[in-house]
Amino acid sequence: MTNLYNEETGKVLNFSVSADVDEIVSASERISEFCATNGMSIKETMRLQMSMEEVMTLIRQINEEHGAQKLKFDLRAFSVNEVKGVRVRYNGIAFNPFYFSPGDGVIEDDVFMGVRMIKKMVEMVNYQRAFGVNTLQIILKEDK
Repeated sequence: MTNLYNEETGKVLNFSVSADVDEIVSASERISEFCATNGMSIKETMRLQMSMEEVMTLIRQINEEHGAQKLKFDLRAFSVNEVKGVRVRYNGIAFNPFYFSPGDGVIEDDVFMGVRMIKKMVEMVNYQRAFGVNTLQIILKEDK
């Protein structure tokens, strides 16, 4: 049986959006509300929003360039035992936004500027692909 305690107490927020730009912005607003409910600082809120929005926008862009159709995101924001982060699951091509080779000539380096900024603000990033689904988990650094 699944333990829903963290969801019921507001420590975890799960929802899904399409890869439409308006829905990505709407998801960012929902994350902001979640952060406020969980007493996160403005800095933590901005890092969580930026991580989620930048990553989703980049995934959308790369998938469109490779002809992927009907991209969807399943999102989970969490603030449990002082660990704060976001998990992004998505269909589409196998693509880890945090694994890239700047200057490889295939993808413009500027495309990854947001990801480079995020890497400096997070404690850990974990990517995996299983059964055609990509999962990216981003854990924020502790707010000091």
